[in-house]
Amino acid sequence: STSVSFSRTGEFQNSPLSFTGTGIGTLAQVSPVQIAFGDVAGGTNMTVPVVITNTSEAPLTNFVGGGVASPFALVSDTCGASLAVGSSCQYNYRFTSSSPSPASAQTLLSFTNSSGIQPTYQISLYANGAPEPGSLAAGLASLRALALVRRRSARRW
Repeated sequence: STSVSFSRTGEFQNSPLSFTGTGIGTLAQVSPVQIAFGDVAGGTNMTVPVVITNTSEAPLTNFVGGGVASPFALVSDTCGASLAVGSSCQYNYRFTSSSPSPASAQTLLSFTNSSGIQPTYQISLYANGAPEPGSLAAGLASLRALALVRRRSARRW
C-alpha cells in the first residue's frame, strides 16, 4: 500500500491506495537467449536450437515471433499450437556465412498462458563469417600466421 498526496492553494489531501495480487511464478525457461555462433566458414552454415520448457501449471499457447533477417534464419519451430506442462519445444536458428564480416540480429518470442499472461523474450544472435577454406583470403591469413610463427621462432635462437 501507499498513499498519494494532493495540494491546492493551502489545502492538502492524502488518499491511501491499497494493492493486492497473486504471483504467477515462471511460465517458461527459454535458453539460450544469447546465441554466439562463433566463426563460420564462408559458404557453410551452423544451426543452434533455442529450447522453451513449460515450467508453469498450465499449457502455453499462441507462440508468435522468432523471425530474423539474413544471414540468420529461423529454420524450424516445433512448438505447435500448445505446449503441455513440463514439455519442451524449440526454435532452430541458422547462420549462413557469405562474408567474413561479423553479423548480429535480434528477435522476440512470445506465448500465452491460460490466465492471458504473455511474456516476451528477446533472443540475440551473433556470428563471425570466416573466409572459405582454400580461398585467397584464407590463404593470405595462413601465410601471415606462418610468417609470424617463423619470426617469433627466429628470435628465440
